[in-house]
Amino acid sequence: EVDLYNDGWDVTTIGVNPNDSAQSVKAIIVNQYNSLQNLRSVYLLGHIPVPYSGNLNPDGHPDHEGAWPADVYYADMDGMWTDNTVNNTVAAETRNQNIPGDGKFDQSKVPSALELQVCRVDFNSLPNFTETEEVLLSQYLSKAHDFKIAQYVPQERGLIDQGNLYSFPDGFGQNGYRNFNSFFGPSNVDSMDYFTTLLTDDYLWSYGCGAGAYNSAQGLNNGARMYTSDLASNSIQTTFTMLFGSYFGDWDSSNNLLRGSLGSGKTLAASWAGRPNFHYHHMALGENLGYSSLVSQDKNSDYISLNYGAGFVTREGIHVAQMGDPSLRMYYLQPASTLIVLANSTNGTDITWTASADLTVDGYNIYRKTLPAGLWSKVNTNILTGTAFSDTTLMASGDYEYMVKATKLKVNASGSFYNESLGITDNTTFVYSVPGIDELSLELQIAVFPNPTPGSITILSNMPMEQVILRDLLGRTVLQQTLNVREVSLDLSYFKRGIFTASIYFEDGRIRTEKIILR
Repeated sequence: EVDLYNDGWDVTTIGVNPNDSAQSVKAIIVNQYNSLQNLRSVYLLGHIPVPYSGNLNPDGHPDHEGAWPADVYYADMDGMWTDNTVNNTVAAETRNQNIPGDGKFDQSKVPSALELQVCRVDFNSLPNFTETEEVLLSQYLSKAHDFKIAQYVPQERGLIDQGNLYSFPDGFGQNGYRNFNSFFGPSNVDSMDYFTTLLTDDYLWSYGCGAGAYNSAQGLNNGARMYTSDLASNSIQTTFTMLFGSYFGDWDSSNNLLRGSLGSGKTLAASWAGRPNFHYHHMALGENLGYSSLVSQDKNSDYISLNYGAGFVTREGIHVAQMGDPSLRMYYLQPASTLIVLANSTNGTDITWTASADLTVDGYNIYRKTLPAGLWSKVNTNILTGTAFSDTTLMASGDYEYMVKATKLKVNASGSFYNESLGITDNTTFVYSVPGIDELSLELQIAVFPNPTPGSITILSNMPMEQVILRDLLGRTVLQQTLNVREVSLDLSYFKRGIFTASIYFEDGRIRTEKIILR
């Protein structure tokens, strides 16, 4: 959650039970969509209830016709989803059979334009891995963090392995060639064996397709099948991947190849790309994974894939899904560190930080917002090449948070843009001084520790505190204490990990706001 916040996202974390209905989860998302100003993305982390819908078999197998997993249901805020017409029980697995009133929807195509980016990371029912679901989730978040702070930077190149499906009229390999050429140029796109190459060589992107089963694809392991068990017992060195083959596009199956790929090595994102095609070229110029997946899923998209009719639903199909963190970008920089923000005596703030370890960055950008729930705005006009800055644009007293991001001009086969690192943050209380009015005689001093904290914090002040109010990032009060002390300890262990603000009220009317990170 801290990484998301430091990348400019405001985050709301909501826990649900895997046994809840998809309809109840959808109601939560719709409520958030209606109450928040600009909800863009939904990150399904863990075994969030899986919606099923349709009467389709995009892989063409008669025993696989019926309802498929449909995360796009969570992306559609105003479409009509019904459960009263499809009556089909030919599918070999009961979870794909669809009859009226069974909780599985009728729609095989998205019924209306999609509003939200929806991506999933789900390690449920992957017994080929020796790790538990919780450990796999933790490992995924750790490697995503390392990628986002540029602790490892994969080679900017793409690998394509068309397995034994190169003769199909769909031209499945186009998903690799079209996207990778826009990222890297043709000289950095290699036709190589998927599994054996990625055991030792790192590729930012890869594509592999072959005759499939739920847990494998033919031809991707030196001409033989690549199984989920191969991914579980080996470390694959690709960050973003696309896979295609029969059956495993129905990803809510045990030991599923698509979901399982996220548990291997450096892999952070995977999609079933071929029916329909996926379109990631926006990421070449800095867009996030969720943006491109939404474009690939959406209704009335300009991007056309082959459509064979009947149950061979491809474009606009409810089955189109993206595995991975929706906030992921292709390029990251090592962030700066040790940000310190102090109000000065000339109606401004002095900001200092330690430079990024990446000596090739072009400089830094500074962003500012009011606490507890303001929006970020850029402070500097030109890129800052030093590690100090004075903000003289504040015109009102208040609590302010600052964020510093390293930036560098990124040039690739699609053009150029200024890429940014994750940010580092610090906050301060600013009192705007009007000439002729005496300032408060006593300087207010506050200490909050430990921060970040694993569960409890202590607040010390040189003046008695009358009240402490803890709020989440949406400004909702989650804890309130009335007191008259100079020291107070707060137990936060029963809250979910995340970022909070503590507003501290004093008898002379002054208010201080401190950011608290609960890990």
